Amino acid sequence: MPMSNPDHDRLALALASAKMGWWDLDWVSRKTVWSASHEIIFGYEPGQPERDYFDWERRVHPDDLERIHQATHYAKDHRENLAIRYRIIWPDGSLHWVNALGRFYYDRDGHPVRMLGVLTDITDRKQNEETLRSSEE
Repeated sequence: MPMSNPDHDRLALALASAKMGWWDLDWVSRKTVWSASHEIIFGYEPGQPERDYFDWERRVHPDDLERIHQATHYAKDHRENLAIRYRIIWPDGSLHWVNALGRFYYDRDGHPVRMLGVLTDITDRKQNEETLRSSEE
């Protein structure tokens, strides 16, 4: 049995504890690698870290998808970081919120080739905000 990598183990523990995950997107092929904690945040069973764009898109709330596309292309075109909050829907129909931060990487000719990012599950925070708002009304 191979020995585990202590740095990898520490990172995995930190991400899971913070309800965070990461992704690595090949911008050209749209092939993506997700961390196990990203899979959990999106309601997938961990164990299939290689995903494609459509695995992500199927979980995004349809009312948020166009806004995410616009923000992503703006970040790409203006060489800025992406920072966006959006909803995802799990197979059981439950609504979840994430905060995503991403950065593009470009080839020598200035074409985007890769996007790396992290996301945080902020569902509890959003539910607490809604509870507070309802109690104030």
